[in-house]
Amino acid sequence: MTHSFKPKRIPGNTNLRYWHEDTYDGYPLMIEKGPFVEQYLEKLYQTLQYALSDYARVFAFRFDLRLPCGKPLPDDAMTNQVIQRFKASLEAQISHDRERARMRNGSSHDTCVRLFWVREVGQAGRPHYHCIVFINRDAYRSLGHIKSEGVNMYKRLELAWASALRLPMSGVQGTVHIPKESTFHLTRHGYLELDEFFRRSSYLCKSATKVFGDGQHGCGGSRC
Repeated sequence: MTHSFKPKRIPGNTNLRYWHEDTYDGYPLMIEKGPFVEQYLEKLYQTLQYALSDYARVFAFRFDLRLPCGKPLPDDAMTNQVIQRFKASLEAQISHDRERARMRNGSSHDTCVRLFWVREVGQAGRPHYHCIVFINRDAYRSLGHIKSEGVNMYKRLELAWASALRLPMSGVQGTVHIPKESTFHLTRHGYLELDEFFRRSSYLCKSATKVFGDGQHGCGGSRC
């Protein structure tokens, strides 16, 4: 009987390993999109578990960040410094909003911001990011309408991306993309919901379309 050879180490970065199984730590994977990067699946798993350990109910949402064309970009726009600035800006906005809610209501549900991201590079050599944010669902439970003029979570994403790229809000219009079925209401013991979340999110951890060995980390996840 002949078995097809499945490499374990990833060319370009032998510290990373392929994952060929159809589950990871008990969670189902979008196996038709594999193989995956084992370390990326582990980072996704850890970030999810950190969120669930802090909050019995978690609001998770996925989005994509792309660089605008024809705009003056900072010198480090091709590096992961931009995703770090994005996270810092989003955290600052949410912290400010929670403080305003406390002043207005006398109390409010706090939340930290956990960000899982993967970096991909398009044919033109321009990086983009696929991201998932995990926050306390007692604090936030929706993204809001994309075309709303009021402040909502989508507007905060745009503002954070503009801040990361040193651009005005008008400079990043159309570069923050929300895919279909991108929001998830998760609970610690909602096993079917968690399975579906992890299966769909495993798409971000596929090895295809990733770039290895270019000096930039291809994945990141935060405890808080």
